[in-house]
Amino acid sequence: MSDALPDDAWVQSFQATSPKPLFDTLKRRLQASTTHVSALSELFKQRAAIETQYADSLAKLAKTAEAGGLNGKSGVEWDKSGGEAKLWDIVVTDLVEVSTIEGYKKLGRRAAS
Repeated sequence: MSDALPDDAWVQSFQATSPKPLFDTLKRRLQASTTHVSALSELFKQRAAIETQYADSLAKLAKTAEAGGLNGKSGVEWDKSGGEAKLWDIVVTDLVEVSTIEGYKKLGRRAAS
């Protein structure tokens, strides 16, 4: 005896039922799925917009920091070999890298749409 079901087992299970209730059930499931996919689409569009704004804001902050335009630094030049300058450079470089990564994500979303 074989453990496999016949190819038409799924079809046979519905043959005893009239088509109207089956159609109505399939129609409701399709509508629910369509609603779900639409909601997911809207969620991802809004997320993409937020991430784009985030990337742009990080890039702007990095440019401002590189130019010494932040209030906390006020044009002070730290000793290049000192800890402050190294920390500043690491933080600014991180901002540039993260904004670039987010920018690449933005380009990927544009290409996919």
